[in-house]
Amino acid sequence: METISAENKSSLWVKILKVRDKVESFCVKDYFPFIVALFAFVFHVFGLDIFGIITFILLSATTLFVFCDGKPGFVIGIIAVFMVSRKNFPGHGDKDGINYYVLPQTYIPIICAVVIFLAVAVVVCIRNRKVYNKASLFVPFLVASIAILISGIGQDYYLEGLPYATLFAFSFVGIYLFVLGFMAKTENLLGCLASLASALALLISFQVAFVYVEYLLQGLEFDGYWKNFIHLGWGISNNAGAMLTFCLPFIMNRVEKGQKFHNVYHVIAILSVVAIVATLCKAAMIVGIPMFIILWIRAVVKSPERKKLILTAIILVAVGLIGFIIVATKVDLSYIFKYFQDAIKSIGDSLFNSSRNKLLHQAIDFFVESPIVGAGFAKNFHYPIAIVHDSIFHTLTHNFIFQALGSGGIIGFGAMVYLVICLVRLFIKKYENKFCILSFVIAFTIISLLDITYFLTYCVALFVLVTVATEKAVADKEKENEEN
Repeated sequence: METISAENKSSLWVKILKVRDKVESFCVKDYFPFIVALFAFVFHVFGLDIFGIITFILLSATTLFVFCDGKPGFVIGIIAVFMVSRKNFPGHGDKDGINYYVLPQTYIPIICAVVIFLAVAVVVCIRNRKVYNKASLFVPFLVASIAILISGIGQDYYLEGLPYATLFAFSFVGIYLFVLGFMAKTENLLGCLASLASALALLISFQVAFVYVEYLLQGLEFDGYWKNFIHLGWGISNNAGAMLTFCLPFIMNRVEKGQKFHNVYHVIAILSVVAIVATLCKAAMIVGIPMFIILWIRAVVKSPERKKLILTAIILVAVGLIGFIIVATKVDLSYIFKYFQDAIKSIGDSLFNSSRNKLLHQAIDFFVESPIVGAGFAKNFHYPIAIVHDSIFHTLTHNFIFQALGSGGIIGFGAMVYLVICLVRLFIKKYENKFCILSFVIAFTIISLLDITYFLTYCVALFVLVTVATEKAVADKEKENEEN
């Protein structure tokens, strides 16, 4: 049997490394997230959840292990979440009364893929362990996560809520440690964030559009049930509206800088605003539309391409109005018009209506019953005073302050205050693109006072990524000041 000499082995290894470097250089380009999002959209539309999710998870693990830069792996991993389709989403896409995601042939392969991903993630983080020496928010995130895990301990339904609490806790300290480890050698993390946010916004916008197209093709009417029909699989209309709102600051930051393809990002931003309106999510519209107007005016003032921005906006608005008029002449949109009329008339009630007030008062009652550790995260489900549904998520308080108070008591509320103070101290420091980051933080905070975004892993993952990017930006600014 012919053996390979040491010299040939070395030459072969060099060739392998060159191939890896070429592939990695392609995967860190700004357009890579858009390619990933395109595949995700195809899998989403055709309901190929299990194939798409497993493929993306394994690709994410592979790129994290092989590449030096963790951006491609993170991009693939987070976009995998948004492949869960309408056809198969939990509780609605039932086949013969059996949910797709509780079938063994569905969840076992996904669990195996996730275990492989987690094993690789731990190896990568150990390999880049030196980065944790500068993990300034590790202790606050850890304290918050511990407080979440012990929320409601010793109370009724504690064990029932523990799986959700564990996922919630991991969303903070676990994802924070993973993102730090993944991005240890990543430069220009804010640039990566802008590309990812743009791709996600475009993906979600097309998913929302697909819901409307599907509804029209079925010949159905836009009636009182329509708002509930806007379910994308991975989340309801409110979740889609929130994610689109969170992405806007980073897209408009690209527009403001007048960077390459800034007009494309401008179009994506406008499409995202249209999609926010199409979700009929009041919280997202109340936050997202004014924020977009402010960001757009700022971009026009600061961008070297202001004339193109104004012209592009005029053209898109004109085309949109013409398209809307054409659709309105062929489809009965009276319910949607009425929805917006009612929303405008009762904007205060929409935010602080009797149902929300009941949830807030319920959280206070839970705090009074168990002031030290709270009631945990499952008690709401057994006392659904505002929303009756077969999911714990729908019966949460829809306000992160009262959620911490009712579910975690003094310990949970104190941990939340400590984390918020540490985050505020970080975000108010000097760094590049501060206006963009603060816009995101304000949007996330306001919507988390009105919805359960604080409890959704993909929303928290985006927040943690922004936090790590800010830490890096602050460190870069401090280093620059020291050198000067």
